[in-house]
Amino acid sequence: MAFRKRREALRLILTGSVCIRPGSVYDATSIRIAQDLGFAVGMFGGSVASLAVLGDPDIALITLTELAEQMRRMSRAAALPVLVDADHGYGNALNVRRTVEELETAGAAGLPWYAILCPPILFAAGMSLLDSIDGSFMNFAYGWAFSKPVRKVFYNITITGLSVAVALVIGTVELGGLIAQHLDLSGSFWNWFENININLLGFLIVGMFVGTWVIALAIWRLGRIEERWSAHLTEP
Repeated sequence: MAFRKRREALRLILTGSVCIRPGSVYDATSIRIAQDLGFAVGMFGGSVASLAVLGDPDIALITLTELAEQMRRMSRAAALPVLVDADHGYGNALNVRRTVEELETAGAAGLPWYAILCPPILFAAGMSLLDSIDGSFMNFAYGWAFSKPVRKVFYNITITGLSVAVALVIGTVELGGLIAQHLDLSGSFWNWFENININLLGFLIVGMFVGTWVIALAIWRLGRIEERWSAHLTEP
């Protein structure tokens, strides 16, 4: 009953004509302070949640269980309606549904739905853009490569070499992390394998793709590969 009153109070605020500034809350003490100071609503943001629970920045490390438990502590400490930033909903549509249910049970008065929808929309838009660019490039590359046998050979050599290089990078990182973990190895060298930034590794692989094509194009143009290799094919 008490939780329902908090949600009704939040609905009145959202449908009202007055702009309300929420108080930032993240634990039992902060929500009591916000309530005593007269704030009408609290905001439990993802960044302060990560800092309060884990002591880490907001880089999607906090779990739904930790977030809901922290919300449950605040609900027991004060009756202030709280909006909770649930990040990306912790997974797919079924996970988003469970996130809403868990936070509702924990006493949250509401969730900013746009914050949950923004990451999937941005991800879909980004993937569509990259897939379109990749499709256009590969259509051009295939048309160019298969127009002449010499070009086909050069294209296959470049693609095979690039694939081997990417596989070596990923395999080395994975193998180094497994060795360090199972053999309990320490030191800056092994710690680098265990704590490597996946996002940085992704940018490195993209850079390898771009660099390989730039170098391959330079070799093709400056080395006059088509003229030299085609001359050998036409010789009797």
